[in-house]
Amino acid sequence: MNEFNVFLRKEITESIRTGRLFILLLLFVLFGIMNPAIAKMLPWMFELLQESMDEIGMTISDITINAFTSWEQFYKNMPMALIAFLLLCSNLFSKEYQAKTLIILVTKGLKRSVIVLSKAFFVNLCWTAGFFLCYGITYFYNDYFWDNSIAANLFPAALLWYFFGLCMINICIFFSVLFNGTGQVLLGTGLVFVLGYLVLMIPKVGKYSFVFLSKSESLLTNLSKVKDFIPAFVVSAVLILLSEIAGVLVINKKQL
Repeated sequence: MNEFNVFLRKEITESIRTGRLFILLLLFVLFGIMNPAIAKMLPWMFELLQESMDEIGMTISDITINAFTSWEQFYKNMPMALIAFLLLCSNLFSKEYQAKTLIILVTKGLKRSVIVLSKAFFVNLCWTAGFFLCYGITYFYNDYFWDNSIAANLFPAALLWYFFGLCMINICIFFSVLFNGTGQVLLGTGLVFVLGYLVLMIPKVGKYSFVFLSKSESLLTNLSKVKDFIPAFVVSAVLILLSEIAGVLVINKKQL
């Protein structure tokens, strides 16, 4: 546990020094503010668009802006936030491999498993803090401008999407351990997502795909029930666990 804490402090210190932690938090703060901001700006944007549409004889009917509009933006923006997060974390191990810094740490007696688990813990912690910071900002402004009660199952829907992101991140961590190049890490992560998406499209089997968790927005309108996502949640939990175990197994055999 002492080795874990020491390496974890190293990761935190390095992230602060390089500015990566600040960039991640700023990213989620911006997305959190953007969701209600875009919703508030929609009437103005449609008003500008109407002037152009009038010239060709078309009209835009009145639109209703409420908290649900902002939550729709939240679920449209989260994929972009997740992609940005994966890009920032895709070189988690590749930079260590290239700089040969892990050799020094292992030579000094640091267990390889500690390296993987502490890095994974820190990245998962950053995702957790960032996601719920974004969720909290959006929730606060939506409640201030409108009324969040218009949307059902707000927290369960967000929690399921958060877990989808957690699964993608841990898959990315595994490929970061496996490959030395950032491009290979992103390609491997992308292929797993595509595979999950293809499974999602198969009737009666799609509910078991971890990608199904990204469809949790349907809970806001009661089109789905929380229990519908339980199979995908279990599969995602297994994938996260397997990614961590596989990462430890790979680094124990890998030549640093």
